[in-house]
Amino acid sequence: MALVSEFPVARSGASMFVYERQVMLWGGMTQVVLGEGDGRFNVEVDLPESGNTEPSLDVFDLDTHQWRQQRVHGAIPWRSRCSFHAVAGNTLYLYGGSSEEGYSDSLYALNLDTFEWRLVPEGAGGANNSASGPTS
Repeated sequence: MALVSEFPVARSGASMFVYERQVMLWGGMTQVVLGEGDGRFNVEVDLPESGNTEPSLDVFDLDTHQWRQQRVHGAIPWRSRCSFHAVAGNTLYLYGGSSEEGYSDSLYALNLDTFEWRLVPEGAGGANNSASGPTS
């Protein structure tokens, strides 16, 4: 299901790609301000947020010049800040990424017609050995 939106949340480290005259935006990181007055502070939040029950892809239509949110399902790649991506046919491949929880070396595939994510099995082009945290 697609929801019309005005503009996606500001972020860094996101993946952006074009498919059939649509610019799609996935992942990244944003900051949220918590507290009030002198007790205010910023917290980094990965997108989509872990545990989000309705994760979505931000989509800009090049013909209508409108943003919308496209819900996605399946094996969601939560740690996708600063990941690498490529589109082949109707599939987006997303490799690696990081979050507050650590780094990933998993390979995911998103069917751009059904918006279903799947983890590409080891030996089928991806290592899929998610690290437990940053290395020095």
